[in-house]
Amino acid sequence: MTNIAVIGSGHWGKNLVVVDDKKWRFLMIPWPMGNCRSMIKGLIGRSASRCLEKTRRKLNGAKTDADTGISEMQDKLKQGEALFAEGKIEEAERCFSEILEHDPKSKEACNNLGVIAFQSQDTEQTILYFARALEIAPFYKDAILNYCDVLGSLSLAHETIPFLEKVVQKYPDDRQISRLLHEARMTQQPRKKLQYCACPASSHFSKTL
Repeated sequence: MTNIAVIGSGHWGKNLVVVDDKKWRFLMIPWPMGNCRSMIKGLIGRSASRCLEKTRRKLNGAKTDADTGISEMQDKLKQGEALFAEGKIEEAERCFSEILEHDPKSKEACNNLGVIAFQSQDTEQTILYFARALEIAPFYKDAILNYCDVLGSLSLAHETIPFLEKVVQKYPDDRQISRLLHEARMTQQPRKKLQYCACPASSHFSKTL
């Protein structure tokens, strides 16, 4: 293909520079007047248009490939969730793991793998997956709730307080998160000892809690 550009000035007005790609040489051609000039202008315009169109196609192609990849991951995620709902845990786990291989920043895949690890009673992996999801997206609510539930079941709810305070600061109207923070704070308070006494008709006993 021959690229054409206009530069400089010559005896007839301007010089037409033809870049011959095949022979890698520059040919200086006088810039004519009248009909010939209009005809060459049209040629230059068509050449520029073709270049722009090629560039546009490349950009659109790259965008299409990216969109296709995202769409495939979304379909894969839905497939994994459907498998999980059907009780096909191992297949669902493979599905979510494949998503992470292609997209290590998929917070949904991390969260879902955390749920599967929790069902398998793998506490360490459960916490790691939920923590990873929150590292990717600190305000991802599904992972927040799951993470707090797991730590709460381990009597570690107080560990979530600094994190939940930041979430509540960002979303002060979220009652569910506010309740979690309140419950976590309650676990820090010392438990009061209550005295339970039997009724007079019963045998006397006392129990300290």
